[in-house]
Amino acid sequence: MEQKELGISLIILVSVAIGSILGTYYFLEFLSTGVDEGTYDPGPDFTQFDFENANFSSIGSNTYWILEPGYKITLEGTQDDETLKVDIIVTNNEFNITFGPRIITTRVVIENETENGKLIETSYNFFAICNETGDVWYFGETVDDYLNGEIVSHEGEWLANETGNAPGVIMPGSPMLGAKYYQEYAPGVARDRAEIISLDSTLTTPNGTFQNCLITEETNADEPLVVENKFYAPGVGLIAEEFIVLTFHGFV
Repeated sequence: MEQKELGISLIILVSVAIGSILGTYYFLEFLSTGVDEGTYDPGPDFTQFDFENANFSSIGSNTYWILEPGYKITLEGTQDDETLKVDIIVTNNEFNITFGPRIITTRVVIENETENGKLIETSYNFFAICNETGDVWYFGETVDDYLNGEIVSHEGEWLANETGNAPGVIMPGSPMLGAKYYQEYAPGVARDRAEIISLDSTLTTPNGTFQNCLITEETNADEPLVVENKFYAPGVGLIAEEFIVLTFHGFV
């Protein structure tokens, strides 16, 4: 595959103004709705994951995803005079989500997005890892959108146990080239899906050069013409998406 097809060149030079760390992170717990466990058929082209028989932990990792409290990655970049920074932190907080008689304890991962130094979105994402396969499942999120320091919406919120929804897989434990899977499944809100298009790419970022990277091509079933590539490095996780790239990773 030619590098121009990857969406990001092998060497990325980014001028970043590192600002102060965002203020104190907080987590507002809310009650899950406790609906019966549901199933859905993503179609014959998509990987089927066994949710019903999976046992989950709120702490763990696989090759391309770290779900350990205190782990943080920061992505930054500038485009069209707009500087974007995304901090992703695995917290000490857990969130229980109910599927009929079954209760799954998930790990809360906070994602803070700032634009030109101003907070524009905070999301609280709920993940758990399958003990048997290492697949990392995504069970929903709450979202706070900001304008001038005030919360103005919660667009994109969803929970996997709400009627019509289902949990998705954010990162398989055994990725295979060409595999397709739903990361989120909430019709009318979030139906993100991914296809693995590389397992052996190299990417240089301000935080280092990473080999054997996994690349996904991501689309939304509700917006099929929108395509986005994401890069994941072994032992690190997400290192690039669109024009933002890794500037920090580690435990804090």
